Amino acid sequence: MNIEVEIRSFLLQEEYDRLLNFFKEHGKFLSEEDQETWYLQSNKREAISDKQKENDVRIQRGIASAKIWMKKGVVHDEAREEIEIPINPKDFNKIVIFFEELDCRPYIKWFRKRITFLWDGITVCLDNTRGYGMILELEKMADDEQREEILTFLKEKMKELGVSLTPREEFEKKYHYYKENWERLTE
Repeated sequence: MNIEVEIRSFLLQEEYDRLLNFFKEHGKFLSEEDQETWYLQSNKREAISDKQKENDVRIQRGIASAKIWMKKGVVHDEAREEIEIPINPKDFNKIVIFFEELDCRPYIKWFRKRITFLWDGITVCLDNTRGYGMILELEKMADDEQREEILTFLKEKMKELGVSLTPREEFEKKYHYYKENWERLTE
């Protein structure tokens, strides 16, 4: 089972700059990419089960990569099963048409610059998302038995970086505001 264990925190500009310099020196640079991510939902609400409501389907494109993926569980959970299908970025518009034909439309879009590093076996993402903010995300894949151990490890690494974990409630509040206002916030 592919369970993504991740923790995240909002950053101020000074923190973002400090961490970017730190990871350039102490991490292995993996990629830098402008990404556009769409969260999709079916307009056929009556056909959606409760289980499907908890899963979110996304499509994403960048210059060098694109994918379709689903995260099982609830947004902002610290551990969620993830199913990912890489696609050719040139095929992104075909995927959009495919989902439109299934009556799945974006209910939110994200536009971010993501810089990714590998540090101490952790995937580190520094995101600057238009209209939303700057975020540090630490993630590691696990199986079910490793979930809690890895979560503890990631929290220790966040402390080592001198970054306070942003409470889930703050992410929820900001997420819901962005969800209702993303078109205006990303103009």
